[in-house]
Amino acid sequence: QLQQCETQNRKIEGLESTHLAYVIYTSGSTGKPKGVMVEHYSLVNRINWMDSEYGSSTDDCILQKTPFSFDVSVWEFFWPLLTGAKLLLAKPEGHKDSIYLSDLIQQHAVTKLHFVPSMLSNMLSFGELQKCKTIRQVFCSGEALLSQQVSDFYKLKIGAVLHNLYGPTEASIDVSYWDSSSNSPADCIPIGRAINNTQLFVLNSNKELTPFGGVGELYIGGVGLARGYLNRPELTDDRFVVHPFASKQDKAKGYSRLYKTGDLARYLPDGNLEYIGRIDDQVKIRGFRIELGEIEAQLSDFESISACLVLVADSEEQQKQLIAYLIPNGEIEDENEWLRTIKSSLQESLPDYMVPSAFVVMRQWPLTPNGKIDRKALAGADVAIMQSQYVAPKTALEETLVEIFAELLNLESDKISTTANFFELGGHSLSAARLMAMIKAQCQIELTLKSVFESPTIAQLAELLSNSDVSDNMISIQPVARREGGDAVSFSQQRLWLIDQLQGGSSEYNMPTALRVKGAFDIDVANRAMQRIIARHEILRTVLKETEQGTVQVVTEQVAFAFTS
Repeated sequence: QLQQCETQNRKIEGLESTHLAYVIYTSGSTGKPKGVMVEHYSLVNRINWMDSEYGSSTDDCILQKTPFSFDVSVWEFFWPLLTGAKLLLAKPEGHKDSIYLSDLIQQHAVTKLHFVPSMLSNMLSFGELQKCKTIRQVFCSGEALLSQQVSDFYKLKIGAVLHNLYGPTEASIDVSYWDSSSNSPADCIPIGRAINNTQLFVLNSNKELTPFGGVGELYIGGVGLARGYLNRPELTDDRFVVHPFASKQDKAKGYSRLYKTGDLARYLPDGNLEYIGRIDDQVKIRGFRIELGEIEAQLSDFESISACLVLVADSEEQQKQLIAYLIPNGEIEDENEWLRTIKSSLQESLPDYMVPSAFVVMRQWPLTPNGKIDRKALAGADVAIMQSQYVAPKTALEETLVEIFAELLNLESDKISTTANFFELGGHSLSAARLMAMIKAQCQIELTLKSVFESPTIAQLAELLSNSDVSDNMISIQPVARREGGDAVSFSQQRLWLIDQLQGGSSEYNMPTALRVKGAFDIDVANRAMQRIIARHEILRTVLKETEQGTVQVVTEQVAFAFTS
């Protein structure tokens, strides 16, 4: 196969296999466009593999609909031209129009075509794909293919096979493949095995092979690798690293480098690779590290969900929160009840901090020019407010609470029912503490955190606040005598102490913000002010110590502190 690639490239006089075939720009995770340089050698290997694996003849009609600024278009153009199949060109922007594509496929008897999974969902949602009886092969790549999408595809019974391909632009379109069937696994859809003349490694942070089944970063090697990034030598060296396992024979075949994909993967027992998600999809919310792909995997198990995506909303007005975007599998009679059921189920299978705070019901995905999900457009979608029938505020106090809910949760006040649950609207324990502070500021009444959890609706809170005995139920904090040898630590202190031991002195939990002071800064005055604050507050003089009885907290008499210039 490798020798065939070299021979085919040299049929044209003067053309070498290592000459540049094309440059395609990709923004990647940084947003700054990068020109990926792909050589003839790599492209020929990819096209030869596809034809040997799937075959194409003069009886086939292959639809070319991907904009030519994206690498999927390369095989859409060259595969039919090299095999004598009919090449059908869709109109510009036609790849986003489900009805147009369906009509085009039926009119010209298209047999093979490509869909980004999000576009496949749109075709399935609108019922257009079931009209396309001539299709024999559908290739998916560009995004993770979900088990629900595979299941919905085979329910159409149009006699076609769905193939899952994976590969970054930096590795000549695709590097792995997996052929699905109506009996495909429900838990995950693999990205499969390596194509010809390609190596796939799952490595840890030290570039060592992970144990079988262990999660690590996916590295790609072989003749399919691009030359690098156009006029970006530093970036090329960073992403295209030296192959740590290459033998002399491997290097002679062009296996001297590996490409760092930034994708997390693991090998399944059957030898196929499973895509886990992006390394940069790991987020941290309220101190917890979260893999968005884990939440999406749980949502994908719902038969009523055709497709899903979980993103993090982060703005200056509110803290980070998880938002789940869902495309229903068919019509939903009561969206609020449907979402409540989904959230309730997630709360049984996921920790509280991994349950999305808000949900958005979509009919189809907004798409970018290359057919992938337009994540920026999703930010403008309306967040679903999970509440029963809307009940307007009846008293001035309820109106005040509605405004507080709206400001705190970044929602429109005229859509918040007095029967809506604070936590179902997107609230959590930290925002509940802010709710207590805002109620105290505007109503001059203090609540306990327990009372917020027990009375989470506006109507319940208004009734509680109207009760004159509410202040009498407050539990005041009483000073206690110090025990010799130290006092017991709270659960929060235990948790932070454990994290400190693991991370090694991180300032993450005691530096909420940084301030830049402009103008003259009197160090002596600042030192005196800080020393007074430390003397006033015992917690600033508290240290944790390990004893035979466990971890204890000890309040010291003095703490040496001084600003330095």
